[in-house]
Amino acid sequence: MSVAIEGLPRRVIPRWRDFRTAAELGEFSVAARVENRVEVPSGLDSLLRLWQSQRSEVLAGELLSASWLEGAWDTAREAAKYLLRRGSAAQELTRNFARSVIEDLSAAQKGQSATRLDRAAVQNIRAALRLYPRDAIGWCELARYYTIVGKLKRARRAMCTAVALAPDNRFILRSASRCFVHLGEPDMALNILRRSGIAKSDPWLAAAHVSIAQIMGKATRLYRQARELSKSESFAPFHLAELNAALGTMEMSAGNEKGARKMLQAALTDPTENALAQAWWAQSRVRIQLKPTQLRAPHTFEANTRALVVAEKWESALHAAAEWFRDEPFSTNPALQQSFILSVAFEQHEQAIDILKLALRSNPGDLLLLNNLAFALGDLGRTYEAREILAHVNVEDTPADRAVALIATEGLLRFRERDINSGREFYARAIRLAKDHQQDRQAALAALYLAKEEKRANSDMKDLAISEAEKAASRFDDSTFRLVMRTLREGPLPKSQPEARDQDTPLIAAP
Repeated sequence: MSVAIEGLPRRVIPRWRDFRTAAELGEFSVAARVENRVEVPSGLDSLLRLWQSQRSEVLAGELLSASWLEGAWDTAREAAKYLLRRGSAAQELTRNFARSVIEDLSAAQKGQSATRLDRAAVQNIRAALRLYPRDAIGWCELARYYTIVGKLKRARRAMCTAVALAPDNRFILRSASRCFVHLGEPDMALNILRRSGIAKSDPWLAAAHVSIAQIMGKATRLYRQARELSKSESFAPFHLAELNAALGTMEMSAGNEKGARKMLQAALTDPTENALAQAWWAQSRVRIQLKPTQLRAPHTFEANTRALVVAEKWESALHAAAEWFRDEPFSTNPALQQSFILSVAFEQHEQAIDILKLALRSNPGDLLLLNNLAFALGDLGRTYEAREILAHVNVEDTPADRAVALIATEGLLRFRERDINSGREFYARAIRLAKDHQQDRQAALAALYLAKEEKRANSDMKDLAISEAEKAASRFDDSTFRLVMRTLREGPLPKSQPEARDQDTPLIAAP
């Protein structure tokens, strides 16, 4: 069965974006209560002012490096063209870097593949770092692109270098904590935050510490300081949003609904997009007042995805998830959500397969991505390829929530190979496993997918299977269940149909 993100846990782990985007979103602004957010001027701004008054090969090289790392493509092109016009006056290494920047920007304009451009970014950042090896931001950007293209060991080394060069820089520390969580080393992420001298006084870093400790199932050592920071009037609400969301999630996990509601509501006073996404995730668990107008803020791609799923605007949700994946191309959740909608809502399995293969670059061996990929292949009848995908997965050593999906997907493959009795047995096994681990939601979903296979096979068990599945699903009133139920009854949804909008309909903001 294909897995959606609804029902999966979520924590307020820092986003890991490029430096320019993070700066534009206010993550580097002074964490104090002021009427208007004041952003710390970047090095690129200073270089641009100097560039307007005087030009030289040395300044052009500095400007090219800074503008490439911060994504200022027009400035990067201008500096690169200047260097290339200087002929032999500029160093060969600098001119080679400039030439590759021009080529890569031209490729981007022609719409060439993201994979090629990601690899080109790695090459160009490495060239810039050979010129400026103590650029911590550059090492951090290199780690991000290495992660995107699946060079995880190199990503780790690059991020360690960035932390060593700037051990108390908020951007570096937040990026590093997200990087090491992605690499499966949350303990390393916590150690980096603990060693920093500012984590106890910076609410952005305290939020990361609280959330990563939750992932590890540990009590955070900064809990007292984090609570004090959350109550402080020295910080504007924007700077406390992720900390309040993290503490609210902790209260929710402890069963303190009142405390969770209070903290999450505080996070929505002036939320970051990450805190907003956490609130939309939590709204089915804790009653909080959400403001759909906040979904128009920049980069609210995940929150929009979740809100559109709740609203059952499936085509719009697919678009939002695609934007989310472009924003976090190494993250599993946007790829999972896209593949689920494509496969289940619209039966566009080929597109789902492309997205999942792209996501697996950064997440090799991720069980849910592999499961959804096998599901999409199996639903196309490509069962041999699906079995190759799952050949190295040991279900016996897999956590129950993942194992249920994998066993049910094996049931799908058996049905498609016309081994109907064996397919039923695997679905029944998935349902029993889910019930044994008190995962009634998973059990009901597996029953729905079994009913879809019985109906497709036009078996003599189809009516009974549909009846039992609908009875099990009636306990769960969420959009994922309603979608699977609808496709069971009616088949795939028609695509490219206009969806009604009103003032409360989530809206994708321009990046």
